[in-house]
Amino acid sequence: VGLTTKTTRIGLFPSALVNRVLGLETEPREVVLSGRADQHVREKHPEDHDLIRPMLQDIIEQPLYVGQAPRDTKGNIVFVSRLSSPIGVGLVVVKVVPDKNGHYRIASFYRIKESDVENRRAKGYLRLAPPDL
Repeated sequence: VGLTTKTTRIGLFPSALVNRVLGLETEPREVVLSGRADQHVREKHPEDHDLIRPMLQDIIEQPLYVGQAPRDTKGNIVFVSRLSSPIGVGLVVVKVVPDKNGHYRIASFYRIKESDVENRRAKGYLRLAPPDL
């Protein structure tokens, strides 16, 4: 069994928050990170991987913004949070199409610029995600 086959449980998908903010009908399912997706991020965004990987659960369960690209046909939900100052802003993409085990899978994660956050907010791709009061 190689490193790429290991799947890690990350946390619970915040369906109530996503449904309230984005007007969707998602279900509260376990969010997992496959070894393959983890390796993909490690190769494509090596400097971001080690900074954001430990923060995945926090970003997904307590995001500052959630969103969806307008032409997204794959069912991806984007979670964005501001992290500690040397890290900046972290973005996690979760595919909300259940896998064969009924889990939602993390497709990717990386840092983005504050200007990209503002740009996506202006276009309506990202919305503030206030927690339930």
